[in-house]
Amino acid sequence: MARSIIDDGQLKKLKRVAEDLKSEKDELRQLALDTKEAFTVCMAELRLMLESKTADFFRVLVERYKAEMEKRRQLHNQLVEINGNIRVFFRIRPMLEAVGEQAIKMDEMDDWAIDVLQPGGKKTSHGADRVLTTTLTQKQIFEEVSPVITSCIDGYNVCIFAYGATGCGKTYTMEGPIEDPGINQRAIIQLFQVANEKQGDTKYSIQLSMVEIYNEKIRDLLNSSLSTVNIRMGEDGRLTLPGSTSITVTSAEHVSQVLESGRANKAIACTQANASSSRSHVVVRVTVNGVNSITGESTTGHLNLVDLAGSERVSQTNATGQVLKEAQAINKSLSELGNVVLALRQNQKHIPFRNCQLTRMLEDSLNGDSKTLVIVHLSPESRHVTESTSSIAFAEKISKDLRFVQCASLAPTVCTNRSMGCQRQLAMLKGGDIPTRMQLNFACAEFLQWLAPTWFENKKAKKASTIRREPREIRKCESLRRFSSIESIDSAYDAALVKEDWPVKSQLDNEPIEESREAIEDSTSPVEERPTSSFGYPEIGVESKKLKLRFSRSV
Repeated sequence: MARSIIDDGQLKKLKRVAEDLKSEKDELRQLALDTKEAFTVCMAELRLMLESKTADFFRVLVERYKAEMEKRRQLHNQLVEINGNIRVFFRIRPMLEAVGEQAIKMDEMDDWAIDVLQPGGKKTSHGADRVLTTTLTQKQIFEEVSPVITSCIDGYNVCIFAYGATGCGKTYTMEGPIEDPGINQRAIIQLFQVANEKQGDTKYSIQLSMVEIYNEKIRDLLNSSLSTVNIRMGEDGRLTLPGSTSITVTSAEHVSQVLESGRANKAIACTQANASSSRSHVVVRVTVNGVNSITGESTTGHLNLVDLAGSERVSQTNATGQVLKEAQAINKSLSELGNVVLALRQNQKHIPFRNCQLTRMLEDSLNGDSKTLVIVHLSPESRHVTESTSSIAFAEKISKDLRFVQCASLAPTVCTNRSMGCQRQLAMLKGGDIPTRMQLNFACAEFLQWLAPTWFENKKAKKASTIRREPREIRKCESLRRFSSIESIDSAYDAALVKEDWPVKSQLDNEPIEESREAIEDSTSPVEERPTSSFGYPEIGVESKKLKLRFSRSV
C-alpha cells in the first residue's frame, strides 16, 4: 500500500490557510462594499452642496440678467422719449407737374423747417422734428423712423401713421412698390432681425393682421369675404379685434405675401383729385409676443402701421353718391382724430376716443406710454397749398405737446427782464467795435435764457400770454453763430481746451468776428407779445428746441 505524500498535520494546516484566505477575501469584499457605499454617500452630499451653491449662483446671475435687461429697456425707451413720445415728420412729395410753381420748400438753413408760399405771395415758416426731403430713398426714410420700432419688442405700443391730403404719397411711404417696399414691410423685417438676435434667451412670435376702416366699419382685409369685426377690450386691458384673421409670419417672404393679399382687398376709387384714391384707413397690426426662457417673463407689444385715407375737399373732387359718402366718413374720422389729439394736449378728463372707429382703434397708441410717429405728407405744387396748409396745421397741433411747456412758469417781469437783457446785449454789440467770440457767446446766452421759459399763466386773470419769436426772427439771432470763420475758430478753441492751452483759449475768446456785424444789425428788432394758441399752449414749437441744441456747445 502506497504511503500518503501529505500527512494529517499538513492537511490540517492547509485547511486553516484556506479558511484564513476565505475570511480575508470576505473582509476585502465587505470593505469594497463599505467603500462603495461611503463613496456614494459622499458623492450625494457633494452633489447637494454643489447644487445648492450653483442654484444660489444661478439665482444671482438671473437677477443680474433681469436687472441688465430692464436697464437696457429703460435706456432705449428713454432715448426714444428724449425725442418725444409723439414725433412729427414732414415728407414733401416730388413735383409731379413740369409746369407750375413750387409752393413748399425745405428751409435752406435747417433740416427741420419748411417754407410755404401762400396765395398772395406771403411766405410762412413751419417746423417739425424732421423734414424728409424728396431726395431720400425708401430705405433712408425707414432708417429715420426705425429707432422707435424696437420699443415694440420691449412690450410697448408703437404707432406710425401717414397723414395728408389725397395724392400726396402716403401709401407710397407706408406700402411702396414691390421692388422698393415702404415702412410696413421693412418694419416687420426689422422685428424679425431683432427677435433673432435675442433668440438665445427669449423666444418671440410675430402675428400679423390687416384691417381697413371703411365707412365706420372695420373690415378684415386678410379674409376674402371682407368680414366685419368689432373692437373689444381684452383681459389685459388692451384693445383687441376678435374674429380678425391673425397670421403668424415666419420670414420676410411670408410677410410680403400676407401684405400683398391684404392690399388686393382694399377699397379704392377714382376721383378728380386722385386716380387711385384710398377710400378707407388701412391698419397693419403687428403683435409681438416674447417669453424669456431664463426668467419666465413674457411681454406683448403692438405695432400699428396706419395709412390714413386722404382728406378731401368735396368742392374740388365733385364727389357724388357712394364716393361722396366715403369722403364724408373719411373727413369726419380725421376731424375726430384731431379732436382727440387736442383733448390729450389740454389734459382733458374726457378724451373722445369712442367718437369714431379710427380713434378707438388708435387709443392704445395715443395714450399712456406709447410711442407715436406721425409722417405728414405734403404736395409741393402751388395749387395744393390750401390742403398742405391744413395738413401743416394738424402737424403743429400734434407737435405742441408737453415737451415744449415743461419749463418753470415765470412772472411777466422776469420774461420782460430777460428779453430786455437780450436786446441790451445786441444793442451794445451793434454800437461798439467788432464783437469777439466771448461777446457773441454772452449775447446768445442772454437770448436763450429769455427764450427757454417762453410762457407764463396768470391764473387770477384766467388768461395766458407769451412772448413768441417768429421763425424768421429766431433764424436772425441764430445767424450770430453761423459764419465760416467762426467754425474754424471753434475747432481751434476745442483743441485748446483739450490741451489746456489757456493762453490760446483767451486769445480765441477775444478774436473779432467781422461777419457778425450784419447779423447783429438784423437781430435787434423789438419783441412782440402774442396770446397763446387756441390749443391752450403758447405758440412755441421746435424752433426754440433746435436753437438751444445748436447754441449749447458755445454757451
